[in-house]
Amino acid sequence: MKTLDTNVILRFLLRDDEVQSEKSSDIIQNNDIFIPNEVFVETIYVLSNVYKFPKAEIDNILQALLNEENVVFQNKDIIETAASTYISKNLDIVDCMLFAYKKCEGQEIETFDKALNKLLNSLDV
Repeated sequence: MKTLDTNVILRFLLRDDEVQSEKSSDIIQNNDIFIPNEVFVETIYVLSNVYKFPKAEIDNILQALLNEENVVFQNKDIIETAASTYISKNLDIVDCMLFAYKKCEGQEIETFDKALNKLLNSLDV
């Protein structure tokens, strides 16, 4: 199994460097792939904040990655919850991950972020 860094995923998705895009395609299509939570978060952050992808397009990308049989995520429940929250709410991806940790694992999250606190508190109702 190969663990991917964000730049490999981005080259695969963006096709903006011919050599690296080809290599990333070969890696992803011909191996079992592991994507750590940190890489997932960074990928979403870069697509959103650097490349300015709209959330609908990011959602399509996420769904494609989540449905790949050869791609394993560190914690798929956390990733799926964070991804759906990110698409539906006006929160950044890190806040969505924190929400997912509470929703999926019952972790207690401490934050001063009002929007995140509101969402976290909605789980306690």
